[in-house]
Amino acid sequence: MKLRALQKICVLVKNRILSKCFLCLVGILLSGVVFPVKTAEAQILDTISYSLAQKPKLFLNFVPFNSYISRDIANFSGIRAGLNFNKRIKFGLGYFALTNSSVVSPVLIEDDGVAYETSGELNFHFFSVTTEYIFYQNQPWQLSFIPLQLGFGRAGYDYIRRSEFKRVATKRESILILHPDFAAQYSILEWLGLGATLGYRVSLNGSKIVQEDFNSPTFSLTLKVFVDELYKIAFPNGLKGKKDS
Repeated sequence: MKLRALQKICVLVKNRILSKCFLCLVGILLSGVVFPVKTAEAQILDTISYSLAQKPKLFLNFVPFNSYISRDIANFSGIRAGLNFNKRIKFGLGYFALTNSSVVSPVLIEDDGVAYETSGELNFHFFSVTTEYIFYQNQPWQLSFIPLQLGFGRAGYDYIRRSEFKRVATKRESILILHPDFAAQYSILEWLGLGATLGYRVSLNGSKIVQEDFNSPTFSLTLKVFVDELYKIAFPNGLKGKKDS
């Protein structure tokens, strides 16, 4: 019990530190440290207006990240694709899934009239809609902010039913999340780089069966493969033989 309590305290401390770091980054951006105070709003609006008037290009990114669910570390793998306007504004759709089975919680089960408690592994996946603004771009660096990332998903538990010794699942419930994010990228090669993210996930609805705390800082440090750059290398004249603009 003491070890379990210590683990909870460690997770809470980590969550508070990371969430404060994220809020500090938001404050820096909004206070005009990144942009000159007097010209920030005009520059941003001009950039957005000009970028949205340009012809968009498709993008595809692999987006793994880490977070906490209740007291457990939770690793997610995901993919995001959409439209890139002038390498400044991105609108994307994504799919993400919990990839490890370390999020385990006690689950109350009723089987043939007999109620018992067992361990359930959380199964969680969601689709997302995102808007991303790239506010700094100077090779090899790129910094961006995702103010809007809405996730719509399903969550439930997988467990072993005692009467059959068979792996089954509880009823899946809908989960709605909001997940703003900062991202930094450093290009090593034209098609390869390092990426880091820091954000915060907030659950927007409750659940009767899935009694987990989805509110958590999110973070990642990964090796990035730029799929669009690989495409340009593999097909310099496009799939139809015409050079892409």
